[in-house]
Amino acid sequence: MVQGLPAFPDLASIGQPARADYTAGAKAFRASDYVAALSAWQPLADQGHSRAQFGIGVIYEEGGVGVEPDLKKAVAWYREAAEQGLADAQFNLGNLYRTGRGVEKDPRRAVVWYLKAAVQGMPVAQYNLALSYDTGIGAARNQTVAAKWYRSAAKQGNIDAMLGLAALYRPGVGLDRDPNGSASRAQTASISVAART
Repeated sequence: MVQGLPAFPDLASIGQPARADYTAGAKAFRASDYVAALSAWQPLADQGHSRAQFGIGVIYEEGGVGVEPDLKKAVAWYREAAEQGLADAQFNLGNLYRTGRGVEKDPRRAVVWYLKAAVQGMPVAQYNLALSYDTGIGAARNQTVAAKWYRSAAKQGNIDAMLGLAALYRPGVGLDRDPNGSASRAQTASISVAART
C-alpha cells in the first residue's frame, strides 16, 4: 500500500513562491497530471522541501500518464524526505524494503522506517510495526511490543490493529489471557467495518 499524497501540509514555513509551486503541483497531482506535478515540485525538491520530495517519490513509484514508474528514483526521493523526518515517506520507504520493490528486500530495514513513522503517530505504520513484532518478520518476535503498537493504532481507529490486538489476547500468548477483551475488540472492529460499508 502506497501512502498517497497527504492533505495540503502547513506551508507557513516556506515562502510564498514555493507555497504557490507546491500547491500547483498538488493540484496537478490530484488531477493525475503527473508531468505538471513533477515540473512544479522538482525545483522545490532540489531545494530540500520534503513534501515535494515525497510527492515525486509517489509519482515515480506508481507512474501514470506521461511518467513511467521508476522505483530507483522513488526510493531516492522517499529517502530524501524520510531522512528529514517526513512520516509518509518513512512509511512508503519501509513498504519498499518490506516488499523488495526498488531495493533489496530487507524486512529489518522496513522495521526501522516503520518505527520512525510510528513514533510520529501514523496508525498504519504502527500497525505494520506491530505485525512485524507479532510475526517475527523484520524484528525479534515479541508479542508484548506488538500489543503496544497494535493498541496505539487501534486507538486511532485502525481496524486491522483492533483485530490483531484481539487475536493476541485470545490465546494469551505473551499477554494475560483476556477472552472477554478479545471478543470486545473483535466486535468493535467488525462494527467499524460494517459502518464503513
